[in-house]
Amino acid sequence: MSADGSRSFFVTAERLLASDTDDQPDVYERSGAALILVSTGAVGGNGPFAAGLAEFFGVSGNGAHVIFFTAERLTLEDTDDRTDLYERADGVTRLVSTGPVGGNGTFAPALGARLSGNAAAIAFLTAERLTADDANSAVDVYLRSGGVTTLLSGGGSPSRGAVPFITGVSRDGRRVFFTLSDPLLPHDTNSQDDTYRWEAGSLTIETVGPQGEVAPGGAFPGALVDPDGEHLLFQTGSSLVPEDLDAEADVYERTGGTTRLVSVGPTGGNGPRGASIAGISGDGSHVFFSTEDALVAPDGDTRRDLYVRANGVTTLISTGPLAGNADLPVHQFGGVSHDGRRVYFTTRERLTSEDTDGTHSAYEFVEGETSARWLAPTAGGITFGIGIKAVSADGARVFFITTAALAANDTDSGCTDQVGPCVDLYELHEGKLTLISTGPADTGATGTVCKVFFASIPFLLCPVAISDDGADVAFWTNGRLVDGDTDASFDLYRASAPRGPVRADYRNAAHFCRAERAFLGGPAFRARYGKNGKGSNAFGKCVKANH
Repeated sequence: MSADGSRSFFVTAERLLASDTDDQPDVYERSGAALILVSTGAVGGNGPFAAGLAEFFGVSGNGAHVIFFTAERLTLEDTDDRTDLYERADGVTRLVSTGPVGGNGTFAPALGARLSGNAAAIAFLTAERLTADDANSAVDVYLRSGGVTTLLSGGGSPSRGAVPFITGVSRDGRRVFFTLSDPLLPHDTNSQDDTYRWEAGSLTIETVGPQGEVAPGGAFPGALVDPDGEHLLFQTGSSLVPEDLDAEADVYERTGGTTRLVSVGPTGGNGPRGASIAGISGDGSHVFFSTEDALVAPDGDTRRDLYVRANGVTTLISTGPLAGNADLPVHQFGGVSHDGRRVYFTTRERLTSEDTDGTHSAYEFVEGETSARWLAPTAGGITFGIGIKAVSADGARVFFITTAALAANDTDSGCTDQVGPCVDLYELHEGKLTLISTGPADTGATGTVCKVFFASIPFLLCPVAISDDGADVAFWTNGRLVDGDTDASFDLYRASAPRGPVRADYRNAAHFCRAERAFLGGPAFRARYGKNGKGSNAFGKCVKANH
């Protein structure tokens, strides 16, 4: 979903428009009452090939740009039947996975791609040699920006075989972070995972100590970057600062050329149990991690707890009036507000007297308070343990799934294809609990928002997407919530809360447009946004498109 909630994207094999004449999965966009086929192009769109979204990081902030994968030839320059990466914007489909010396070989891009928030840059993976400086057939990281393809992961052995992971792309597209075990620079001698940063044609290792020394043991997978690319969180067993006295995994932060130890507190940080990254606030001011070590005095057990580090201070989050030392670990870091001051998590431990059962319950921690508060306003816990699905940017709205009937109109039961009872989606806002997964035609029979897949163990898929303010939420269910839904299959639904007048944030849009113009260059910027009747003012068109 776009940040303002105006656009939603989904994949279905069903033919929803007359222009879709095949039975393969296609990418669609819903914008108001309009339904748009995305996975089409100038020369194709209805062949025997599937299309799929570059999930999670494939939609620009305003939703005007979307990237997707398909093996179908949608543009004239695509002459092979291998999977390619495409971008769709302003009704035009462009081939992304191409370059001056390649793009139609026998290689398909790995299913890893990220679009910057302002759509100025797309980072993607492929083993195909798209530029002359790609000297091997290993999977590499490429950047497509302004119609130019650039190799980011160049260097290293010609026989390099490890596959990179794209860790993050800054909102303005200037910085790309990726993790790779094969050394790309001479001073990287550990042959372990390290996170690299590419910026302005320069490649640096970010998982380093204060003097730039590379961690001997490398960094663990799972590094995390804030949306602006200013803060990198990484985990390593190497001691990079003097206060790290153990050989266990610790969480570090790299920002502004400085490396700091995060997983430390006044009463611990060098115990035998290590720490793991949990998350980072949107503005990068708060970093979250979990550890079994007791880092502050209120933590009196040896089970995993949730902590936050902000302004050089470590605070225990997973605690409450009942102390929170009953030897039960935190189950899930559920989400955080953009400024990091409101945090949501689930645990089976009873942190407050209102929590009277032993199931996973949702809690909220607010900065400045000494303990978390229980969120469920009536009996019933989140029994699947993956309850919290999304949090609005201001932290005021939290969405979670539960099998418990927390509202009078939650009467469904008998989900025979599920493991356990039916699952519903709820919203908690200003103390009011609302059942979201319902509608005017809801019969309260067998509707559920989760589908169970079986491999060696049951796996629940419960996708939820929200706008930044949380006023719009998209979810799927096999319940028939409106009269037009006459089948028993899963369908995509959207629920919207009333909004007050919204002031266009031109100042913020101008900030991104200046960054985009600087990154793309004048000609490419004007080509993207066009000119007005007087032959100028592409900048004004950019601001209007992004506010």
